[in-house]
Order: sequence, then C-alpha cells, then structure tokens
Amino acid sequence: MADCPPALTIRPPLVNSSNPWATTLEDLRSLFACASTGAVTTRTSLLGGFAHDSSKHKYTFFDAAIHEPASIPGPSQNGSLNCLGYSPITLETYLGFVRSIANEHAAESSKGFIISVTGTPKEVAESYRLVAAAQGSIKLPLALEVNLSCPNIPDHPPPAYSEDALVEYLDCLQGVIAAHPGLPRVPFGLKTPPYTYSIQYDALISALERSAESAAGRVSPVSFITATNTLGSCLVISAAPSNSGVLDSSSLKPALPEPGIGGMGGAALRLCPTCRS
Repeated sequence: MADCPPALTIRPPLVNSSNPWATTLEDLRSLFACASTGAVTTRTSLLGGFAHDSSKHKYTFFDAAIHEPASIPGPSQNGSLNCLGYSPITLETYLGFVRSIANEHAAESSKGFIISVTGTPKEVAESYRLVAAAQGSIKLPLALEVNLSCPNIPDHPPPAYSEDALVEYLDCLQGVIAAHPGLPRVPFGLKTPPYTYSIQYDALISALERSAESAAGRVSPVSFITATNTLGSCLVISAAPSNSGVLDSSSLKPALPEPGIGGMGGAALRLCPTCRS
C-alpha cells in the first residue's frame, strides 16, 4: 500500500508558470520565499536535459498594444515571445534542488512544488516514478505537471493537440502507477496549449473520458489542467528608429533569431479572442 503523501494545498491561490525564471536553484529559492506564491512550479525538464543553444534559444518582451520589442520588461512590455524549448537541467537535478529547499524549510512551511516534465510517453512515466519515489524523502508536497504543449520543438507538434497522443501519455502514466503500488501517490496534471477551435477542446475532453474508463472507479487520473502554454508560430518585428524618430521600415527584422518564430505569452495571448481560457 502506497504511503499517503502530504496534501498539496495552494494558498494563496497563485503559482508561477514553468518559465526561464524557474530554472536554477536560486530561482526556485526566490519563488519559494515569495509570500505571494502558494506553490512553486519548476521549469520543464527532461530525464536527460534539453540541448540549449544560447545563439538560437532566446526570448524578447514587447508592448502588446504596439508590438514594440524590448530586451527587458517594463510597465508597457506586457507580452513575451520565446523560442527557448525546455530546461537544460535534468529532472534528477531539479529533485535535488527541491530536496535542498525542503530540508531548509520543511519544519516551517507546507508550500509544495509542481515538477514540470516532458518527453516521450515512456519517459514521462519514468519521470512520474522518479518524482513519486522522491516524495518519500521530501517533506514538502509534490505534484507533476506533464507539459504536452511546447510549440518550440522542431518537427514535433504539441501532443496535446492529438486525442490519441494524449491517451498514449495517460495510459503510460496509469501503467507506471499500477506497476508500482508501493510508491507514494503524487497528483499529476496536463499542461495544454492554447486551443483555438472547438475540435481541440473535444479531443482533450474525449482523451480524459477515455482515461477515466480504464481507471479505478472510473475516475480520471488527471488532477489538474495548466492552461495555457504559449501560442506557437507567432512573430514580433523590430525596427530601428530613423533620425526623425519614426521607425525605419527598411530595418524591419524579426526580434528572435531567424526565422523569428516563437511562442507568444502575456497580455497579447490573454487578449486574443480565440485563446482566452
């Protein structure tokens, strides 16, 4: 019989997204120390880490009203565009980070961590096993976010757009839970991309229903949905001002490395009528 893990209660009801400012141990310590966060989400990791290339994987902020990019955020830079991909830090290392923070604060805090992971269905199932095993020695509550929505991986559309792909991931997760009954149970959820038309919502709902049909008690194993990741295939253009202060159209170029395509987040995504969630 698996041990009952600590309950993950998010209070106050605010968590950070899985993003570049949740990458290092110092980042996670700062987020954990912030009184406004009720839980902390790590940057999405793989079992073997992501091959980060600083010349290709970049981000920019921009003003969602006029689409003017900026290297650092300011009061009007309320949108972002990135082609970063996942964290170069491995899942095992992130579990070490979380264990260190738990050892520092377990006696005084019940704030938990949401470990964001991705990979193939089998790799995600192994990630669940590792996180569940770590829960046995980490005194703060853990949950697993399965990121199936990154738009920045070449030649790989986000699995969360496909009902069959979603079911494959859920089947593998249910399989690893059934195969290791002695593991502590940790809640897991799915991170979805922005859905822009109804058939995509239908695919997600159908996948959840199919997973519930094969689950004990016919209850979906998914505890939560993280909505949403960035919207892929977006472009922000930068231009150099002329001597008159007017933008010089001849200097127009993508704000990100060629071809300039990335995932959009922030106010521009929230204001998009088809992407509100």
